[in-house]
Amino acid sequence: MEILMKITDYRERRFAEGSAPDLRTLKRLIDEAELSGKRIGKNYYILVDEHLNEFNPLEKELMTHG
Repeated sequence: MEILMKITDYRERRFAEGSAPDLRTLKRLIDEAELSGKRIGKNYYILVDEHLNEFNPLEKELMTHG
């Protein structure tokens, strides 16, 4: 089962204040399939692990390496 998190919530949970990427960057990464997520209408969501409400290893690596 997929769990979706709004990209604004994703930024708040995963980045320290002042270090979060711009929303346009996250949207572009989702559109280019570099970040697991979905666009539903005008809204963007990140896919999170259903059991731990954590991000999959690809997202963790993207956020730590670039």
